[in-house]
Amino acid sequence: MKKLIIFAGFILLGIMLVGFFISGQINWLQFLLLALILVSAPLFFLRPEIGLIILLISRNVIDIFDKQAVLSLGTINFNLASLMGVAILPWAVYVILNFFKNNPRDKFLKIPLVKSWLVFITIALASQLINQNLKTGLVVLIKLLDFFALYISAFILSSQLSLKKWLKALILSLFIPGLFGVAQFLVGTKFSATEITGRLNGTFNHPNAFAFTLLIALSVIFILLAAKGNLKRKIIWQALAWGYFVLLLFTFTRSAWIGLMVVVFVWLILAKRKLIVSVVISVLILVFVLPVLANSVNQDYGLDANNFSIVKRLQPETDENSSSLLWRERTWQETLPAVWQKPWLGYGLGSFTEVRNKLIRFATDANIEAHNDYLRLAVETGLIGVAAYLLLYFNILEILLKKFKNNKNYRKITIGLGSLVLAILVVSFADNVLRNAPVQWMFWILTGVILANLNKYELSNQSN
Repeated sequence: MKKLIIFAGFILLGIMLVGFFISGQINWLQFLLLALILVSAPLFFLRPEIGLIILLISRNVIDIFDKQAVLSLGTINFNLASLMGVAILPWAVYVILNFFKNNPRDKFLKIPLVKSWLVFITIALASQLINQNLKTGLVVLIKLLDFFALYISAFILSSQLSLKKWLKALILSLFIPGLFGVAQFLVGTKFSATEITGRLNGTFNHPNAFAFTLLIALSVIFILLAAKGNLKRKIIWQALAWGYFVLLLFTFTRSAWIGLMVVVFVWLILAKRKLIVSVVISVLILVFVLPVLANSVNQDYGLDANNFSIVKRLQPETDENSSSLLWRERTWQETLPAVWQKPWLGYGLGSFTEVRNKLIRFATDANIEAHNDYLRLAVETGLIGVAAYLLLYFNILEILLKKFKNNKNYRKITIGLGSLVLAILVVSFADNVLRNAPVQWMFWILTGVILANLNKYELSNQSN
């Protein structure tokens, strides 16, 4: 009877999907993606670890459709990504219930970061109670629950595949977006912003999402390159790393560039100290030689390097209306006083834009996001929320530092994740990392898998 009900449910969903397509609510590409997910749905219960990988790959591909609603319930519109986000929660409950079948209930609370996550979510719920825009707050709350659910699911399911397979899956989840990025690089991209044009965004709704997911993928590739393995495979990973690096470069996302610098710096300090001198010399040569080379090319061929987008991105911006650096600075300065008016629990989840719009001096600043996760959290969840969020990341670093000191076999893995955590903490001062769902999905799945493997290694050592 149970199987019959499940089968009938899939048939009903299939009929609804065909109905959406015939009525024009979704296009043929969205139809194919949803049909693929529906056909593979049994895997989510028979092989949930494969289902998790399918979720990640699908999420990275469908992000570009975020502006197109496929389902409306009253005043609430759902796009493909939001439907997937809602579906994750009951699936994660299924994974957790299976965990309880084979483990005592108290073991759940012993999973690393669970208590920190519960504290952060509790504070988010408390801020939601005083939120004047419950609809927007609910959307943000579901996103946070998704991130927690993905972390827990990845941690629980990590033992179903080897760590290398998980890492490879995370890297290859960007293969399709990467192909789109290559196509955009070759034929041009429609994405443009006021301060620069031609930024690559792959299958994402914004170049920043593409850039930060590429940053995560590069961090994972560094782990595989540092591990012992087949030389031919390492050459493949090196080639893919260079490809991802070029794509990241042409997203023109400066904060992601800075994040990559942080990751490389940590690797150099903790694992590749012999290369520090070579890297410093190479950077100095670039700094001094490139301007001379650019001037020579300009004189001989009339090509002005200042006209290239990548060079423009490095130059200071002076237009107060369009400069992303200047409107960031205005946003921070003008919004900070609002924090002190409600310093403890803030104004409620998703309220930043509404609070910010009441304080703007430039009309062009309307509806601009915080581009600073700490300021955003301070406004929406108060200083308590900021503290809980930082505690979550510091707990990751604490665990990694302990494993780094006590476990030489997993040292490269701890460097890989630790450098990425530090990079995210740094770039969160100038960008919207927390609200970027594809980035958070990828990061928390990676974190769950790595911490689970580190935890498993520690338990096996204790048993021995």
